[in-house]
Amino acid sequence: MLSLCWNDIDLYDGTMVMTLKKTGLKRGIMRPLWRVFFFALGSTLPALAYSEKLPLWEFGAGVAGLNLPHYRGSDEEKSYLLPVPYLIYRGERLRLDDRGMRGRIFQTDRVKLDLSLAGGVPVPRDAGGVRAGMPGLNPTVEFGPSFDIRLMDSDDRKIALWLRLPVRAVFSVGRDMGHQGWSFAPYVEYIYRDGHRYPFKLGVSLGPLFADEKYHNYFYEVDRAYATAVRPEYHPGGGYSGSRVTLTLQKRFGDFWAGVFGRYDMLGGTAFENSPLVRTNNYHAIGFAVTWIFLKSNRMVEDGTTEDFRAPSRQPIPCPEAATGSPRSLASTCLE
Repeated sequence: MLSLCWNDIDLYDGTMVMTLKKTGLKRGIMRPLWRVFFFALGSTLPALAYSEKLPLWEFGAGVAGLNLPHYRGSDEEKSYLLPVPYLIYRGERLRLDDRGMRGRIFQTDRVKLDLSLAGGVPVPRDAGGVRAGMPGLNPTVEFGPSFDIRLMDSDDRKIALWLRLPVRAVFSVGRDMGHQGWSFAPYVEYIYRDGHRYPFKLGVSLGPLFADEKYHNYFYEVDRAYATAVRPEYHPGGGYSGSRVTLTLQKRFGDFWAGVFGRYDMLGGTAFENSPLVRTNNYHAIGFAVTWIFLKSNRMVEDGTTEDFRAPSRQPIPCPEAATGSPRSLASTCLE
């Protein structure tokens, strides 16, 4: 399965309606929509319902607000107001939902193999600050397999606990595309849901981050050509890349969906901690999204349960016809 969630995303500086700065409002420059598509998938998709007949697909649009630093370790931040698409698809083999886009590869009751997707924000050339005079950084896209293990879930299917083990190849995208190393971001995810059809959903995740030397060089290396008296030459190694905590809340209200998220990273003890480009050992990102669903498929499908929870047991019960005493009904059973 291919998944994208708030746990994995660092958000793109994409199609902007406005750029919000501490000095006031400023019109942003329109950029290609694909730079925010990953954010849209991860942050504007609602939680799946319990076993219900739901439309095969739903489409809508909305708006999202974000606040985040230029990169992990940067002391400069921006806020954005972004238009975001909304798309749900409940196919048998392909799904778009609150866990992103997923294609079924392998799954048992306790273990599944997904394809995971993540992204990193671009750093503009004119960012200034500690990177003044250095080239800008293209946004990054990360993808690779994720081995997920369900550690527990409650009998009432309201609580689940997962261990997720994504390993991803990292690529910069833009004018200078290229492979920028590998990342490993294991995390434990606690999920709580309550309600039927369109339930309230809470997610809390915690885990360390690791990356190789090439990945760390992309963000934190200072080549000799860009070294100054206050920004010495620096070449980080691979290894520990920090720890993160992520919180998400989402709820569907008829044809409207709303969600908020927050992420906090701790960068103390990382392989790049001594880089002159690291100005703080903390990283935070917060945001919200609100969408309106205005198109739906006429075809209704059995949605089943989210794959975060076990399917409810289906116990055989006597068919209503059994009361008639007919030979066929006496040998028949129905499922709940």
